[in-house]
This record gives sequence, C-alpha cells and structure tokens, in this order.
Amino acid sequence: MQFRIAGVTFGRKELMFAGACVLLALLIVVLLLILGGDSADSASRDVGPELFPWATADLLVVPDELRRGVEPSWYPSRDVGDGWTDSEVREYWFDPAAIGIDVLDDEVESRVEELFSNVR
Repeated sequence: MQFRIAGVTFGRKELMFAGACVLLALLIVVLLLILGGDSADSASRDVGPELFPWATADLLVVPDELRRGVEPSWYPSRDVGDGWTDSEVREYWFDPAAIGIDVLDDEVESRVEELFSNVR
C-alpha cells in the first residue's frame, strides 16, 4: 500500500515510522505534563517551617547595608533595632481574620448592590 501526497510517495514503512514518532512525541508531552503538574502543586503548597527551617521570625530583619559597606538602596528614618519583644508585638497585633471579614463583607455588599442596580 502506498500513498501519494504532492508528488511524494509514502510506503507502509514510512507511515509506520511517522506514526511511531507521533506516538513517542505524544508520550513525552504527557509525561512532561504529569511531572510538571507535581512541581506546580508543590510550589502552591503553604510554606511551613518544615520546608524552610532557617526562616524564623528572628531572622526576618532588614539587612544593614551600611555596615556591610554596600551603597544603600534605602535609608532608615530611625535606628534599626534587634527585633521585637513579645510585649511590642502584643501592642500592635490584630487578628487578620477580622479585617478580612470586614473587607469581604464590603466587597460582597457592593457586588450585590451592583447586581440589583438594574432591577426596578
């Protein structure tokens, strides 16, 4: 059996070879999608202390570029402290869920008003 396309003749062996190449390429693409999907899921997971044990609250400070001898990209308006004490944190801490609920409530309210603005 032979096929003729635009003056070129293809035999059975050529068609089988082309089909095998297409199937192999399809298999490689599927494997890449499966393996790439796992890495995307791992990137979207919550970052916890088990993933980055070196990232603690004590280490999250602004670097002192002046002490390192680097031309600073920013200039502090006050002396940089060593960290926050528990009492300082308690003074300024608020529950982020309370603000989130207020913002979400306002957003839902405005969307509902927008939906019903055309209803008379």
